[in-house]
Amino acid sequence: MDDLLLPSAFLIVVGSLIALIGTQMTGKARRATRAEILPADQENPLGRGKAVMAGGWFVFLLGLLGLLAVKLV
Repeated sequence: MDDLLLPSAFLIVVGSLIALIGTQMTGKARRATRAEILPADQENPLGRGKAVMAGGWFVFLLGLLGLLAVKLV
């Protein structure tokens, strides 16, 4: 089970970075100003950032589960 340690640590690092990128995509720096607000039927760019952030957290949690599996076995 020690061979799971390195991939799990890698997943934690990559997941954290992806979640950070998603957070930056949804941050106030990316929000539209009042002059640029589009009608509701057009695509919302903040939804894409939230999806990236959720994917990053998923990868992070997979790595964390791998580390837990290494500790328990």
